[in-house]
Amino acid sequence: MGDHPNAEAVRKGYEAFAVGDMETVGSLFADDIAWHQPGSNPLSGDFAGKDAVFGTLAQLAELTAGTFGQEIHDMLANDEHVVVMVEQRFEQPHPYRGKGVHVWHVKDGIATEAWFMDQNQAAFDAALTP
Repeated sequence: MGDHPNAEAVRKGYEAFAVGDMETVGSLFADDIAWHQPGSNPLSGDFAGKDAVFGTLAQLAELTAGTFGQEIHDMLANDEHVVVMVEQRFEQPHPYRGKGVHVWHVKDGIATEAWFMDQNQAAFDAALTP
């Protein structure tokens, strides 16, 4: 049995992001996507719309000097949500290795909202703060 269609869409987004294919990433986001990044680092906050989200992703690339990477550990999906367990890493501004959970609200294969949680938010914040 294959993955749930929503899992397939989200996996496609992670694969596209990993190779810098932002056109594909954008095709999987609703125009009014809501993005929730907790913590107290330069990327923290609630963002609305593709432009705001792409601004945040560009800032992530800049802050980490292109060293950000993540691997999917597992993925669970149903008709409304996809939960992705990831292992993420970057070297700049400070080295970080950690696990996280990303929760996506998906409608017809398009992400409409996303929440990001890190195993150790304080360590993630410290590593991302120049």
